[in-house]
Amino acid sequence: MKKNTMIKATIGILIITSISKLTGFFREVMIAYRFGSDFTTDAYFVSNSIYAVIFGLAGAGLSAAIIPILSRIRNEKKTTEGEYINNMAVLFTLVSFIVISIAYIFAKPLVKIFAVGFTGEELSITTRYLRIGLPIIYCNFMYSIFEAFNHSRNRFFLVASGGMLVNAVVVSYLAIFYDRFGMEGLIVSNILAYGLRALLIYLPLSKDTGKKLSLKIKDEYLKATYSIMFPLMISAIIMQINLIVDRTLASTLVEGSISALRYAAQTRYAINGLFITAMVTVIYPSFSEWIVKDDKEKLKKMFTYSMNMITILVIPLTAGLTTLNHEIVDVIYSRGAFNAEAVYMTSSALFYYSLGIAATGMGLFINKVYYAYQDSKTTMKIGMAAVVLNIILNLILVRYMAHNGLALATSIVATLSVIVKIYLLKNKNLEIEYKNILSIMVKSIIASVPMALVVKSMSSLLYITSGTSIIKVIKLISTVGAGAIVYFVLIYFLYLRNTNMMKTLQEKIRKRIKI
Repeated sequence: MKKNTMIKATIGILIITSISKLTGFFREVMIAYRFGSDFTTDAYFVSNSIYAVIFGLAGAGLSAAIIPILSRIRNEKKTTEGEYINNMAVLFTLVSFIVISIAYIFAKPLVKIFAVGFTGEELSITTRYLRIGLPIIYCNFMYSIFEAFNHSRNRFFLVASGGMLVNAVVVSYLAIFYDRFGMEGLIVSNILAYGLRALLIYLPLSKDTGKKLSLKIKDEYLKATYSIMFPLMISAIIMQINLIVDRTLASTLVEGSISALRYAAQTRYAINGLFITAMVTVIYPSFSEWIVKDDKEKLKKMFTYSMNMITILVIPLTAGLTTLNHEIVDVIYSRGAFNAEAVYMTSSALFYYSLGIAATGMGLFINKVYYAYQDSKTTMKIGMAAVVLNIILNLILVRYMAHNGLALATSIVATLSVIVKIYLLKNKNLEIEYKNILSIMVKSIIASVPMALVVKSMSSLLYITSGTSIIKVIKLISTVGAGAIVYFVLIYFLYLRNTNMMKTLQEKIRKRIKI
């Protein structure tokens, strides 16, 4: 792919992904609006987490493992890509049948593992929800296989738009049918949504895969796929364990604790996704290219620049979320069945999650750096240690802080993990300008203090949580906008004014004015 084409494709994907994340966030808001925060939503989210872990055990890394095998097939020409994809689809259809059957039979013990505090009606409802939604696992297997095939042929936009299709189907159900079919209907709408997503990206490939179905279990490319998948599966399982631990302990607390953590985490993920993931996605290809070329000078400059830009974004996000946590949750979720108690529980969890948002944002980039060096073992080992530490902190903090302790533990572990990862990068022969990066962190913190004071003052003055939903949104946007202006004016004079980026922009503006 040509450089210009790649840049355009990246920008297009980022736009589609951003829209998908926003619609996904709206989907979560609609769920909160229709069902609130009680034992039925707890049951729904627990069953969703079980699907994710089952998929992680059997198919995490499936898409990432298929892409290099497809490249190898194109080079060796011993078989066709279509035959290989057909083989994978048939194999994972059988795997899905086995996995779903086992999960259906042992549904109740699975729920007890993931939510030890559930008994009686809660246990019964969660078990029923789990069994209804098991076909989602098959849909995700097929999606991963077809996603890899599309990516290998540079078909990115169609795959990226799949998330919007899922959100559209679920939101449509929540808008029209929720009162007739309830939570069970929501689960069925998820099955339909994920099935349509897999079908959407399969249709352009149908001519290539053919109609003949067969399974060659001893196929060399099948074996090669699993040799790549295994370490990726371990990493994915590690990522899920933290979620399981949080939800398991939350299930022993007051009703709605799981949902409060879920809604708070979704708010954090949405904000991080919009502001950080896009930047990391754009930077990653160039970073990988320069590692291959062993261009140490460009690597040093890009790493420093990337860390500085991420720091400039995540520090004020931390200050803003910790200052406006209650107002943000109230504006986003406070409607329908989502009452004042749910707002309080969710906003307090968001406060403690927000303390680790800077580390989470930096971690997204640092992980990509390790992957660019083709080193996933280091991140896997740090992940294992992080799980152990997270469990220890959870057990300690949950006694004194309830569900807020679980959120705080997550933030502490995220911060320590990213510090260790940055430190161990010295083994990659990467020159890191620690003083430069630390200087920007200090300047960002200095600029964030006045911003937080302005935001807090405006919040009290406008009383954001009063009025209609539209008025609340306008007040919140105005407050956030004022804080952003204060922050970026200060950061401009503290840092950006003397950077090459700003000098280039100023020069372009001068030329444009002269014209």
